Amino acid sequence: KEDLDNLISINLRAGRKASEATAYDSAINYLELGRQSLTFPENYRDLFEFYLLGAACKYQTGRYEEAEKDLDQLYARCETRLDKLEVLMLKVYMHTSNDEKEKAVEAGRLGFALYGLYMPRSKPVVMLAVFKDIIKAKWLLRGRRIDNLPGRSIMKDPEQIRFLEFTLAVSPPSYQFDQNLFAWGVMQMVNYSLKYGNNGVASFGYMGYGMILAQSFGDYLTGKKLADTGVLINKQLGYTVLKWKIGMCYHNFVQHWTQPVRPEFDNMQEIINGCLANGDPIYAGYGIFHYHQKKFVLGFPLPDLQQSYEDYLRVVDQRGDLETRHFLESYYYAIRCLRGIEDNVLLMGQSFNVKERLAQIVGSSSFSCAADTYIAYINILYQFGYISEALENYLASGRFMAFIYHRYEYAEYNFYGGLICARAHEKKRSPSRPYLAMLKTHLKNLKKWSEYCPDNFEPKYILLQAELARITGNTGSTATLYEKAIQSADRYLYINFKALANELAGRYHAGSGNSIIAKTYLDNARNAYMQWGAIGKVRYIEKEFGELLGPSILDKTQVGKHISSLQHIDLSLVLEASQAVNTAKDIDQVIEQLMQTVIQNSGADTGYILTRTRADLVIKASYNTTEGAKSLSEYPDADRLPLKSIRYVARVKEPSIINNPSRQTEYSALPYFALHQPQSVLIFPILKQGDLFGILYLENYSNEGVFDSNRIGLLNLISAQIAMLLDNANLNMNMETLVKERTVSLETEKEQLSDLLKNIFPKEAIEELKATGKTTPQRLENVTVLMADIKGFSRISEKITPEELIGMIDNYFRAFDWIMGKYGLEKIKTIGDAYMAIGGIGNTLDTGAEKMIMAAIEMQHFAAAQLPGIDGKDKVELRIGIHTGVVIAGVVGAKKLQYDIWGDTVNIAARMEQNSEPGRVNISEATYQQVRDRFNFIYRGKIEAKNKGELDMYFAEQLH
Repeated sequence: KEDLDNLISINLRAGRKASEATAYDSAINYLELGRQSLTFPENYRDLFEFYLLGAACKYQTGRYEEAEKDLDQLYARCETRLDKLEVLMLKVYMHTSNDEKEKAVEAGRLGFALYGLYMPRSKPVVMLAVFKDIIKAKWLLRGRRIDNLPGRSIMKDPEQIRFLEFTLAVSPPSYQFDQNLFAWGVMQMVNYSLKYGNNGVASFGYMGYGMILAQSFGDYLTGKKLADTGVLINKQLGYTVLKWKIGMCYHNFVQHWTQPVRPEFDNMQEIINGCLANGDPIYAGYGIFHYHQKKFVLGFPLPDLQQSYEDYLRVVDQRGDLETRHFLESYYYAIRCLRGIEDNVLLMGQSFNVKERLAQIVGSSSFSCAADTYIAYINILYQFGYISEALENYLASGRFMAFIYHRYEYAEYNFYGGLICARAHEKKRSPSRPYLAMLKTHLKNLKKWSEYCPDNFEPKYILLQAELARITGNTGSTATLYEKAIQSADRYLYINFKALANELAGRYHAGSGNSIIAKTYLDNARNAYMQWGAIGKVRYIEKEFGELLGPSILDKTQVGKHISSLQHIDLSLVLEASQAVNTAKDIDQVIEQLMQTVIQNSGADTGYILTRTRADLVIKASYNTTEGAKSLSEYPDADRLPLKSIRYVARVKEPSIINNPSRQTEYSALPYFALHQPQSVLIFPILKQGDLFGILYLENYSNEGVFDSNRIGLLNLISAQIAMLLDNANLNMNMETLVKERTVSLETEKEQLSDLLKNIFPKEAIEELKATGKTTPQRLENVTVLMADIKGFSRISEKITPEELIGMIDNYFRAFDWIMGKYGLEKIKTIGDAYMAIGGIGNTLDTGAEKMIMAAIEMQHFAAAQLPGIDGKDKVELRIGIHTGVVIAGVVGAKKLQYDIWGDTVNIAARMEQNSEPGRVNISEATYQQVRDRFNFIYRGKIEAKNKGELDMYFAEQLH
């Protein structure tokens, strides 16, 4: 049983460790093995952790059906409310990742019900509940400044904290299923935190409250202030689990209304990496989508953006993340349409039928994803002149916009919706609909946002103004507004809106008969589209205005060829390397495989992976065209690597791209570059959770410019994976070694444990524990109990330091333990300066009285032999009392077991000690009768003992 318990414990620890290192397959194997010999309800607590952690690992690897089966079995056996909440929380995560929003919300509903909160179902009831909760929050905040919220008391109750974490877990699916339910959940967090105090999750609650005030009530500045407060509380409390979620929400729901988006991309990339590195695929998926969607809106080059989409799509497909794929693919196919790769614009591609995808997304209740898909779709339909279809889908999309109205893309809906309404009004489509009024509503929204942050919204606002002026016949301002829109797009670096503004201006002038001016604007439009990478748009304009524009600007040899500006980078190799690590037997092979993977995907000829140690950086792997990849463990030197540049990158933790360093003044003085003369160099910091893990050093000797910002973007993704793969490889090797070593050493540990038990329990108790796993309380009829303490202990402790006091007590108690062992007696316990022992256990013929008195006399001799302390400190003097009689003995406690004795015998022994004198052994009449012929005694007469009356007492001296 003992061996089995040890193996179960090893498997559980190994499963935890593997899970923490994201080696989920290894973790599952350990956990499945560990739970095989356990049963409910006898091993409930161990099995609960085995099942829950195992299901979590299966969820992380996309094995949803197995995970759900385990969770259903576990939920049916849960013994506490908190345990049920833990199971439901994992279900929420799993259904969310599997794009089953309604199931996730229903799991959330069950969790809230456990705590007496009933999530409303109908929209009017939800909205009323949210309004009441906002009023409640305002009441709880009365008289308080938002600035003072970080200084509130801290929530400490573990179950209250876990309930808030559950509320947080339900937020993502409820946001996509019903915005009002999301607001309801946020207000539960806020009011719960205002009532019971701050904790890490409170930071998200204040962030969400800020979102609600900003978009629902138009109070953007207060909303941002609350969001900033949430970020500050999270930072103050050091709640790193939520750090990346808070960052993601801040950038996706709050920041863009009042601050420019463009400078924040490095922070957004860091958030994605943080989520991936911390095992949070849901928020990583949201971050990946918003990162790319914002790059699309801001006019980043389409070829590079397409490649980035493809790289991330491979990652989410390998992970089985259907939800993130649905978010990404609409804009991915929009890019392919703009680039002219997809011919079937009405469906956004031959292999992607947007109408079928929308039906699937709506059917899964992923309504925010439906909103984003519609926005990408109406953008493409408008761009390629399918106005009737654009209008139809614009009108159909309106019911989903409430699910994204906090987000940056909601401005895109207002912009393209306004453009479509302008064309519909102009063509007099469906006269019953007030398209002009709808356009003005969109324009009003863009005006408001543009006033708060012109960097993000001004070009769209001015261009929509120009369209309104055009369709209302305001010829005096139309041309001017188009020109202002072009200038605004140029000022804020929107090549895409610059292209569109030129196109619309050209169409306006062409329709007015000003062909020369029209040609200028249309030429500018197709050049801007070409610069953006939108070859499909260039073709579209040239086809419609070919006579006016003349020869195509497209290179005839490139028509029909759509070559990405990036060399294809196959991230699946990284994922394959990750899978290989789980089964690798040789850490050197793993490192070599990683080095090979990096070289294949980076365009480098030579490379090194260096990892950080306490002393310095160490080369762990190298690659060159002659030897290939090989593992190493060497310190680098200046002849082999440019250490000055590498250490600079290690210090600032920022990548460095160097083209032809031998010709740059800054680098030409370094002997390494002068000697080796690489054409392209990339020095990249490998970070894990923000800390430097190592350095990736890459060179290309043939071409300059091989390493660019796109390589940086990819390496930002895979560098965290490199760190985790190396950690996982070490973990797997260590775990295998650990299990082998533990199996071999079980007998040694058993002996050590037996020795340890002998120091804690009597032999009889140990044997019973081994046989039955527990002890039965025993009545010991005739045993002898010793009590000893130090005279004037309090006075002594005031005169010496704590260290000296502990050292003194340890010295005496160690000697007493040795003396007890010498006479075959058992120490029971120590309490402060008091020492208790017993004799006669397990031997009905011997009370242990004689041995106990001999031991007591030896204890007094030891104390007498100790010299007075330094600086005249008091010499320690002992008082000892002994009594023989009946006691009850047994083991008590759930975790820290304690063998103890109870009964009147113990009390009388204590009275003997209290009435003893320093240096003497005071015994009772009962003990005296056991040994009267074996020692010299001094009869002290009857002495009053507290609560015991008068008792006969004797001082015991040496043997006859």
